[in-house]
Amino acid sequence: MAPLIAAASGSVHMDLAVCTLAPGASTLAQRHAFEESWFVLEGLDTASVAHLTFDTAFGSFGMTPDAAPEQKTAGTDGMYLVADARSPGTGRRPA
Repeated sequence: MAPLIAAASGSVHMDLAVCTLAPGASTLAQRHAFEESWFVLEGLDTASVAHLTFDTAFGSFGMTPDAAPEQKTAGTDGMYLVADARSPGTGRRPA
């Protein structure tokens, strides 16, 4: 994962990173405390979000709700590259 925006760069409410998966590789099944949006930059994958599974390709956009289970598996024909953005999903901000 290559962070573009994070606490280290001064961001308080959002992380943005470019993530890669080798052909056929998978992320661990995970849940995030906040929503996550993602945009496929290269390659194909299968995304499982909130117990729904679908295929994605370049230009696909998706969102994983707070605490929903999520896992991504890269296709076997090439590298998978995705931009992941995470931000608090409650709508609340510090005063």
